[in-house]
Amino acid sequence: MSGTTVTVLVSLKIFDNVAATALYALKDRLGYHQIRSLERSDYWRLSLADLDEQTAVETIEQIVSRTALFANPNKHRWEIAANADPTKMVHESAGESAAAILVEDEEDARAAGVREALLTGGSCGSGIEVSHGTLWVLRLGDLPIAEARSLAEEVAVTKARRRGLFSNPHYQRATVMVSGN
Repeated sequence: MSGTTVTVLVSLKIFDNVAATALYALKDRLGYHQIRSLERSDYWRLSLADLDEQTAVETIEQIVSRTALFANPNKHRWEIAANADPTKMVHESAGESAAAILVEDEEDARAAGVREALLTGGSCGSGIEVSHGTLWVLRLGDLPIAEARSLAEEVAVTKARRRGLFSNPHYQRATVMVSGN
């Protein structure tokens, strides 16, 4: 058995004030008027070496819906996919050019805590790796992919007061993914 990687995206059901504030900063303060909208999700990548695809998805769905490890069902919605490319997950729901910026802390205590909880629970086996970050999705309309990538790379890492926004290079890493029509 080769194992399965499960991706879980968790977002708010209600208006996201953090994303709205970041969009305001990008458009009105930094001048990125090409951005049509901005969404934010918690991004979880769970590598489960001991589980096949169907079992992995079913197990993670049960854990997400029955515990508070990933989400609060009263205020969050989630999407779970096995062996998924996050760019394709984002693009399929977008229908337009989109840039996704995944920001991960170099040392993430939350991911370590979730891994420990999954190991203790026993339902995921012993071969578990957990990654966590914030996935920012910029909707860019019909902007060509090369321009979308350039824009996303400009805003992904903070380099100066008016350059970059989403990650601090001193303790975070940013990964840019772009998709388009």
